[in-house]
Amino acid sequence: MMMKHSLTRVIASAALLAAFVAPACAVSMDKTSSVKDSCEAALGADIVQMAGYLPDVSRDRYCDAFPSSGRIILSFDLATPRLRDLPIELRIIRAGADDSSDQSSRTVAYVEAKTYPRGALTLEREFAEDGAYVALVTVTEPTGERKTARFAFTVGATLWSYVPVALGATLIFGALFVYWRHSPKKRAP
Repeated sequence: MMMKHSLTRVIASAALLAAFVAPACAVSMDKTSSVKDSCEAALGADIVQMAGYLPDVSRDRYCDAFPSSGRIILSFDLATPRLRDLPIELRIIRAGADDSSDQSSRTVAYVEAKTYPRGALTLEREFAEDGAYVALVTVTEPTGERKTARFAFTVGATLWSYVPVALGATLIFGALFVYWRHSPKKRAP
């Protein structure tokens, strides 16, 4: 009887732990930036914000994980007013081991440098393939110095998006198996 009670506590503790760990697996932040929100990136002291939309699928706003491929609208808000007078270029590339090398062969979309006096840069693109991408927003300062903000995002389901579901299913089936294995057998009359 004592064994069954402690086993029940272990299973309940594991289920509680899984309930708290699964949402934490879904949080994504770019560790290379001091900005804590993955929808924002720093260009020196200036901030650029990104929002993405899947207009054919939903009205939701996405940031770093788009649930399906298809037509995606990316919007970059130049939060700092001084950026509106500087030339800004946008490049979307397939993510690789080193994002700085061989960008031309991995470029999916490119918008030449120009100013955006209204403070918003918008790009509509058909993403036919699932995978990891990087949006590079580059500003050229009056001194000629170039600063780049990096937004990493995924399109379509990735293996990591299934980990919390698989973990939860394994935990539930394990608990059911242990309960079935250790439940008292009823005798036939």
